[in-house]
Parts: sequence; structure tokens; C-alpha cells
Amino acid sequence: MESWITDSPFNERFRYYTRGNADEVGPDPWSPLGWTMAWEKGCCPGVAGGYVEYGVFDLEEFPHETRSVFGLWGGYFYNCLSMTWVFGVRMPGATPEAINQAYFGDRPGVPEYEEHPDDIKEEAEALVNESMAWVMSTEDYPMMEERSETARQAVKNRPDHSKSSNEELVEYAREMVELLEYVWVPSCVAALACSLGPGAVQAICDGIGRSEDAVKLMSAVGDVESAGASFRMWDLSRVIRDSEELSGIFDGNNDEILEKIRESDSDDARAFLDLWDELIEECGHRGPNEWDMRSHSWTTKPELPIGMLERLRLQEDDKSPHLASVKSAETREKLTAEVLDLVELSHMKKRHPHTLSGGEAQRIALARALAPKPEILLLDEPFANIDASLRTALRADLRKILDKISLTTIFVTHDQEEAFVFGDKICIMNKGKILQFDTPTNIYRQPNSTWIAG
Repeated sequence: MESWITDSPFNERFRYYTRGNADEVGPDPWSPLGWTMAWEKGCCPGVAGGYVEYGVFDLEEFPHETRSVFGLWGGYFYNCLSMTWVFGVRMPGATPEAINQAYFGDRPGVPEYEEHPDDIKEEAEALVNESMAWVMSTEDYPMMEERSETARQAVKNRPDHSKSSNEELVEYAREMVELLEYVWVPSCVAALACSLGPGAVQAICDGIGRSEDAVKLMSAVGDVESAGASFRMWDLSRVIRDSEELSGIFDGNNDEILEKIRESDSDDARAFLDLWDELIEECGHRGPNEWDMRSHSWTTKPELPIGMLERLRLQEDDKSPHLASVKSAETREKLTAEVLDLVELSHMKKRHPHTLSGGEAQRIALARALAPKPEILLLDEPFANIDASLRTALRADLRKILDKISLTTIFVTHDQEEAFVFGDKICIMNKGKILQFDTPTNIYRQPNSTWIAG
């Protein structure tokens, strides 16, 4: 067989697709209905809309009617590597090579980026830059909140499909496809945006020689919906563990655990069922291979979470995710203070970029320049637009940081005082010619011309 019934059409504009990161979303072959209905008609257009909302692409740039941001061949799910390359081109500070590194690391045989004349688009770069500035300064995302609530209400008001006819099921599924596209737009924006903060933290930690602390600095930040299931499951497991009645029902190890609990009028049973209903309402979509509509979820197959609770109830209290979260948060706060102190930015911990003064912005710019841990740093008159009163303090700060990390730096300046403060060696030029290259002491004591001496 040369092709499968759901194989995606090939296009020359975006030629390369990869299973990198896609194998986590779709480890097994996609169901034909899951792909042609949910993904081609809902998810893919929604993700394309997210790319447009973020400013990366225009809708006209997407190939085919289905806006193929993903692909399916032989039933297997693929990410479009070529599109992420274009994102790397149009995102300030990124490169296609960095995209490859993120997807594949140092794995051999990775295709190299192929330039296309349409990849460079100044309007898109400007829009992405605006989106990045918004991401790094906002505290909320109203579109995501509003559409998430729409999705929750759709789940809450879902009819009892055990009584639906085939025609009613098809009609309902088609209505849900429209909702899929609607909610995937902000989901894509969030996915594009969520790499910025962690990327900046990792780069800063790399730059100060503490790469291993990056993950700790981002741990237990809170309000991550996908983490809610683990807390809810743990709370349920404690209700079981602390109840002689519920423990006895689970010890029976039969397929009627939920039915037996529902038959009971005890306080323990009611406490369990209240938490269980909340779990299914908020996390009932979870399950193995949950991205394909064919797969069972916790809602359609409650034996899945029940089986997990059977093992989880046996864990000791010190394994609590609540305790782990508290400890991680304490570690994060401690490390955050240490890293901010190191670059002398502790007082700006709660500040947004638009509230920074010129000197504070200069310190931030320096931190960003040092973050990638360059072998050589070029500073071209970095204090040219800084007030004289602040310039002296910034000079001292910069000299101290550069000495601490032993970074070779080329410092371009017309200010004699700056040259003598920073230079281990000073190169004096006039009209494009090098007149003297020596230590500050020798230049001061032994200038080799009257021009330099003057």
C-alpha cells in the first residue's frame, strides 16, 4: 500500500515534518475519524489561528484548505518542522538552528534549515516582537480564560449520549468541532508564548554558570491546570486510606468499586464521591493517548483512575504532591533571590519592563547580553545615553560582573575615563588607524605620540 486513507497532502512550501515531540502526543496510530474530524476540521485550523494571532503567519500562507500545521502519514502524527523553522526566522532572538536544537538536541542526521524567499517577513517579525513584549509583561490572558470557561461549560452541559441516536451523535460531534477550533486559538498562542520565560531563565542560569538551577527556579509556580489532576487524585487516595470502609471496598479488588461506594450512605462514601465528581468534571478528559477522540478517557472508562487510586492509596504521606509543591516553591524563592542578587536586580523582582528607568533597563540589557554565555562580549558605548550620576555606578557594577565571570570583552568608547576603568589593554585609534595598543599604565606614563599624550 503506497498510502493510507488519511495521509496528508504533501506541499513544497513546508516540506519537512518530524516525529520529534509528536511521538509524545500521538504514540499510536491516529483513528481515521479522530484525524479527519477533530484534527483536520478543528485542531489544525485552531492552531493556524493561533499562529496568526501571535503574528507569525498570515492565513494565506497555510497550505491546503485544512491549514495543515500538522501532518499524518501511515496513521502517525507529525509536527511540521518547516513551519517551526519559519517561526525561528521571524522571532527576534531565535534561529532555525535553535529550533533544531530544541527538537533534536545533538542527534545526528537532522535536516538543515533550507532558506525560502518568503521566510523573511518584516511585518511578521514586528508583530511577533509585539507579542513577545506582551507575554513578558502581562499577568493574565483574557481570551484563554474566556474560552476555557466555554469549554468547561460544554463539558458540564454535555447530554447523556447513552440515549442519543446516531444522527444526534453526529450532529453533536460536528458542533464540538467548531468549539475545538475556537479553543485551540489561545491554546496555540499560549504554547508559543510559554517558551519565552523558561528560555530566558535557562539562558540567565547558563550565563552565570548555574544551568542546573533553571528548572528549580520555575518549579511550583502554581495555577497550572494540567497539574490539578495529581493533587485531586492524591486527595482522593487519602480519603480512601483514612477510611476503614473505603479501604475494605478497594481491598476487595473487584470491578464494582464505584457501585459499592455509591450504595453506601456513610460520610466517608459521600466525601469520596464529592471529590470523585469534581475530579471527573475537571479532569475527565485525561487518559492514555488522550489526543485521539477514539481513546478512552477517565470519563468513559472510570476503571482507569480507579486503578491508579488502588496503588496511590498505599503511598506514605511524605509522597504528597502538596508537600512537594511547598518545598519546590521554597527552593524557587531562595534561588530567585540568589540569582537576582548576583546581577543586582533584587529590587526589580516585581517590576514590569515598561516601568523601568533608563539605568534599570540598561542593567536588564546587560543581563540579557550575558545570559547566552558568549565567549566574547562587544559593548558599543553602552553608557552613552545614561545620566552622568548613574553612569559611575553602572560602570562599577559592570566591571565587577565581568571580573566575576572572567569574560573577554571589547568595550568601544570615546570616554577616556571609561577606557581606563575597564581596560586591561587599551587600543587607541584615530581615523581608522591603531596608534597605540598597551596597558592603561603604559599609555598613561609612556604615550607614543603627542596626539595620545594630549
